[in-house]
Amino acid sequence: MPHSEVVEPSIVTARKAAFLISWLIANHGCITELSLRCIGWPNEDTPEEAAVPIRLHPPPGKGIRRLEIEMLDFDVSYRRGSYYLDHEDIEALRGIEDLFIFSCDARLEPPLVRLLENNSKSVKFFMAVNTELTRNMVDALQRLEKCESITVRLCESYDDTYSDTDVVTGLAQGVAGVKKLKILLPGNSDCKFSGLAHAVEASVTLTMLELSMFSDWDSQMELFAALKVNTSVKRVRVEFDNLDWSCEEALAEVLSTNCSLLDLILNGTVTDGCMLRMAGALKQNTALEKLVFGVALEGVNGVIALCQALRTNKTLKKLEFPAFDASQTE
Repeated sequence: MPHSEVVEPSIVTARKAAFLISWLIANHGCITELSLRCIGWPNEDTPEEAAVPIRLHPPPGKGIRRLEIEMLDFDVSYRRGSYYLDHEDIEALRGIEDLFIFSCDARLEPPLVRLLENNSKSVKFFMAVNTELTRNMVDALQRLEKCESITVRLCESYDDTYSDTDVVTGLAQGVAGVKKLKILLPGNSDCKFSGLAHAVEASVTLTMLELSMFSDWDSQMELFAALKVNTSVKRVRVEFDNLDWSCEEALAEVLSTNCSLLDLILNGTVTDGCMLRMAGALKQNTALEKLVFGVALEGVNGVIALCQALRTNKTLKKLEFPAFDASQTE
């Protein structure tokens, strides 16, 4: 058989690749970014011998600053070849500043918790997308000393002992030094925001807040009440289904009393009455620069009133209705 036609066994190729990557990480301190695709074991029949580990041991004093971790289903990854590269000793990494976690569930909890604990003095940016945050992970997040930004998009939780409310309340308890907080929940979540509202009200460092609120109106009321007195938040983006009368009134009060809020983006159904109240508040507002109604609007009178409020308001630079589709008559 000609040399060019010799096919190397897959296991040999995988071992060579794992050795090379491990050696590069261990000997080249200039490597500062690393993306890991981990395998989720669906059942006992999954062939563990397919795993070929990469050792994650950067040189002393050097290391990865940006780390991405994603869990893949074995069925998806296995189609790419008979063997795959796995990670080993992920908690050995030190000095992580930006940590991204995608599609991870409780099976990766132990190494992720240890990773957070070992990097509690360095992590500045944390993002978890479609990830189940356990109690231990939230506790570890609370102990991050220098974190400035937390972004969380939760997947549906199957842990009856630790709800979305527990997660949000736990994150709120660690929000003291955070500047940017983004919490997005599944549409069927019944999360309560009391704990977060109290934290927002007391915070003097938070500058950007983004939330999805599909729970009861009382929780929405509490958040708007907190924003009414907060003096540090500059940008707010909220996603909701709709607001009741009291929530609309509270939202208008935010505009009439808050002197620090610059950007407000509302992604939810806003009634004509709500816009009329906001138009009245906008005439008194002396800070807001951007107001966006991102989803459905009910009626045109509120839109007209908001536009007319611009005659009095001196700060608003952008008033956007991207989803508004008026009839020819209107």
